[in-house]
Order: sequence, then structure tokens, then C-alpha cells
Amino acid sequence: MKIGLLGTGNLAVTLGRAWASAGHSLVVTGRNPGHATAAAEQIGAGAAAVGPRDLASRADVVVVAVPWDGLESALTLAGGPEGALAGKTVVDCTNPVDYATGRVLPASGSAAETAARVAAGASVVKALHLFAGASWPFTGERAAAPEGHQAAEGGRGLSQVAGQPDMDDPRGSAHNPA
Repeated sequence: MKIGLLGTGNLAVTLGRAWASAGHSLVVTGRNPGHATAAAEQIGAGAAAVGPRDLASRADVVVVAVPWDGLESALTLAGGPEGALAGKTVVDCTNPVDYATGRVLPASGSAAETAARVAAGASVVKALHLFAGASWPFTGERAAAPEGHQAAEGGRGLSQVAGQPDMDDPRGSAHNPA
């Protein structure tokens, strides 16, 4: 699968490494081309930096891993309002919280609603936002995994976040192969 990462920080790089190690190809973009190149290099083989307007055409699914206050501008850079993301699954990893006060943002609605409004025609899934980037993925022994990382026999632990049936398929529950 071709995964587009809209964001260049810790969460994007960590998730990108996990998906690259599972054999997926990734394209990475953000506001700063130098940061996108650096993130792609950190992810390693299978990852390449692209311009924001090229992200949608080069990805099957787009994962948005930016701070809350950058969500609308990031999706706009990727052509969301013009329909570039229409028909794509967009995974929103943002946390709409003012960390200085603990206040939940926005005053009404939700982050996923904001993403869906800006990414016209996309199927937005809210997932992968409950842990800091450094928490993904747990690579130790299964018995030593923190609660939430431990999977049922045959499962993949955190892959069940937001109904996502397989961590190797970031399209999650919104994917309809029909």
C-alpha cells in the first residue's frame, strides 16, 4: 500500500517506520520541503519526500500527523478544499487540546469534523492520536507490553485502535474494498 504522511514530526516518522518495515511505500510532505526530506530519510527505505500538492495522487491513504493548530492549513496545502483528497481515507491523528490550559478545542464540533470539512469528499477516520509518537510501536516481548499494546492471541495489539483491523492497513475500518 502507498501511504501518504502529512506531517514530518515524531508521530509521522515513527508510524512511517512501522509501515515501511511492514513493506509499505510512503510519501511524506509538510510545510517545509527540508523537513519532509529529513523525515523520509529517518523513515528509511520505501519513503520519499513529495510536494504537498503531489501527496494525494501518490497515496492510497493519507495520515495527518500535525499539531491541532496546523490541521486546516496542512489539509489545505494538500489540496483538500479543492477535492484532491476526495475518495481517499484520511486518518486524523491530531489532538485538539490547548496543552497550556487543558481545554479541549474547538469550542464546538470535533477534530474529525474539521478534517472532513477541509478534506472535501474524503472518508475521515479519527485514530492513532492517543499516544505520543515515541510510544509507537512497542517492539519488546509481548508479555512485557504495557496494557493496550498486548494483543489477543493472533492479534496485533494497538492495531485495534478505532476499529482498525490490521496495523499493516492504515485505511482501517473506513476502507471498503468493494
